[in-house]
Amino acid sequence: MKRKSFYTGIVSRKGTAALARLGCRVRFESSIEEGCLYLLDYDHDVLSVTRAPSVPYRDADNKLRSYTADFTVGRQGSTVKAPSAHDPNSAAPGGPLDQRVQETLECKPVSFLATQGIDEEVLWKARAQALQVLGMPLRFVTDEEVFSAKHAHARAFGPYFAVIPDPLLASAVLAAADEEPAPIKLVVERACARLREPPNDRRRGFPASSQAGSGESELTQRVMDRLESYVHAAAAHLIARRVLAADESVEPTHPLCVVRRSSTLAAWRGGERTHEQRNAARPESSFRIR
Repeated sequence: MKRKSFYTGIVSRKGTAALARLGCRVRFESSIEEGCLYLLDYDHDVLSVTRAPSVPYRDADNKLRSYTADFTVGRQGSTVKAPSAHDPNSAAPGGPLDQRVQETLECKPVSFLATQGIDEEVLWKARAQALQVLGMPLRFVTDEEVFSAKHAHARAFGPYFAVIPDPLLASAVLAAADEEPAPIKLVVERACARLREPPNDRRRGFPASSQAGSGESELTQRVMDRLESYVHAAAAHLIARRVLAADESVEPTHPLCVVRRSSTLAAWRGGERTHEQRNAARPESSFRIR
């Protein structure tokens, strides 16, 4: 079946995306949906992603219809205090609880939104109202929002979230990043130089050639030959975990894509961020139901 004109120039893809951070696989039916899934997996405020269920709604003629969006997304919401067991209206002295909020995503090209007339707008408003009543407000995600520099970061670093590096490699990357903010390639080179520095091979976890046996020396040489790849994977993991922060306004391979220690590192160690920090870090879409 031929695609409508507003899909011109957009590659049609169907498949399943493996989301490393969320630890699940989600089906997609277009390249925009696929890109959206990787962006959601890269957003640490996202707690879950599933295919959206069918929702009944009534049109302007009061005819019962059914609407199925693309994804249902669970996000971290506002932080509330747990109620006391003795007084439900009081706040317990214990830690705060994060409420989960849900939203419904519809992935469409910008050109599609431009073609929507009055009749279609009425239908979209009816669908949005039905989802709003269910507590799952509708939001459009477009190709302009998906295919951005941040999407390139999500594809470059997101898959490394579950690839746990050796602590020695991670420490070398962090030390290199602390020297001065720099592009990831330079950070990796600095970390490799640290790991190759003599005469501290033994202290850094690599046996010194004068102290190691032939088998151990051979193993060390094989590791050193691939050291840059291992260190790059460690750096990508730290960026995916938000221990390091990369400039998402430019492509990850761009010389101006600087990597530095994340400002949320202390909060990352504690495992919590405030509601204000989450909102400040969350990108807002300009495409919403009016």
